[in-house]
Amino acid sequence: MKRAILSFTIIVLLAVLTTAVVNFTGKNPTHEYSKDHCTRYCHDRHCPHFKAKVVDKNSLALNIQPAYQTAIRALKYNPIGLSYTTINLLVFVLGFPVLIFFLSFNLWRKWKD
Repeated sequence: MKRAILSFTIIVLLAVLTTAVVNFTGKNPTHEYSKDHCTRYCHDRHCPHFKAKVVDKNSLALNIQPAYQTAIRALKYNPIGLSYTTINLLVFVLGFPVLIFFLSFNLWRKWKD
């Protein structure tokens, strides 16, 4: 059990460290529209150049785009009234890793028996 908790902690810390490195070393994010590349404008609204970038019209990226946009809207306009940043951190940094940990732990426990 201690090894599982240690592994989980290392994975979470690596994810947080990677996010921090990307955020601190990347360009200053802008919400302004750019026709050359994606910015936070594309994240906040539906990306206008997405379909032009996808070569294969049957690709997974193209098929899950509506679900992705729905998830972004659900995070922005959540029913508990938290900010997008807060709910994003709660779901992706806390919620999903805890869910994966418990699912993995239960799977490991059932496999062990």
